[in-house]
Amino acid sequence: MAAALVVLACAVCRGKTSAKTDTRSVVATTPPPTESSSRQNPSSNAVAVSVDLALMPDGKVVSLTTGEIVTALGTLSRLRGQESAGCGLVRVSSAVRCWSRDVRGRIVVEDIARAGTARDISGTLEAGCAIKSSGPVLCWDRNETTSPENSLPSGEPRRTPDLDSPPKPAPLSRPVHFFSVPMRAPPVALAGTADGCAIDILGGVSCWGLQWKRRLGRTVQIDRRAATPVIGVHGARRISQSGGTRCATTENGEVLCWGLRLTPARSTAGYLDEPPDEKAVAVRGIGDAVDISIFAGLACVVTRGGKVVCWGATSCHSDEAEAIAVSSTPSGFCAIRRAGGLSCQRCQP
Repeated sequence: MAAALVVLACAVCRGKTSAKTDTRSVVATTPPPTESSSRQNPSSNAVAVSVDLALMPDGKVVSLTTGEIVTALGTLSRLRGQESAGCGLVRVSSAVRCWSRDVRGRIVVEDIARAGTARDISGTLEAGCAIKSSGPVLCWDRNETTSPENSLPSGEPRRTPDLDSPPKPAPLSRPVHFFSVPMRAPPVALAGTADGCAIDILGGVSCWGLQWKRRLGRTVQIDRRAATPVIGVHGARRISQSGGTRCATTENGEVLCWGLRLTPARSTAGYLDEPPDEKAVAVRGIGDAVDISIFAGLACVVTRGGKVVCWGATSCHSDEAEAIAVSSTPSGFCAIRRAGGLSCQRCQP
């Protein structure tokens, strides 16, 4: 399971969901999930889990907050994000279906018709990308300040008040800016939103949109209109991205990261907090990774032996050699077990 597709889950609680329909979408509001230190997901048949959503074998999406089917999302074959914002592929048609929270705090669900049919997706209704069945990467962005079509010329720093802060969510009423991302070879997997990265068929990785560089002793943001190959990445198999941190696993089990680098916290795995750039750096202490997930400053990998190792904002690991895929969460990780089911663990700060 690709880390770009690897799902994020951590919390299960009970609550109620209300839903209503407008002329363009289905809107639903749900309470946030609660956390516990360790538990198993009762949705043992789930084929994918993303934060507070579980994808079942029949394509239905279940809210882990309420335990109820999220009918607004229909049936999906692929799931990204969470109940408040994400994207998925419609099971039968492979159409791109995305959702995001609007300025009123409601969840708006729409199909990205211009994307047509797709093989992979990433992002939300506000900003995201899809690998179209015809081959190219198509991205969309409702935030005018982050759209490459409205950015400064390639290589120039963006003038924003706080260069290290992510852009604020844009109202969904804004026009959608679409743009294609040329790549040197056909893409096979995505990560990120409209500022994203993709693995190509040759095992290389290229990124586009918002990138971080170290200039004159400070970090600046740069918009690039075309995909730029990441230096030092070869044989990539899995990819994950959160904020400015981007990592990929390789065919030989290495973990290579670039962008804003994580600082390890009491972990044998990880690397030092250094100036960000576009050259990938190998994570020390890991040489047998088969899956990776990054979320909220925490990176986790599954080793060939089925163990989970995490580093970054917190530090933790699992001694159970049963994992086949992992997902970082705001407070820890959830692992899909080889025997079936989902096991979640909270990391200590």
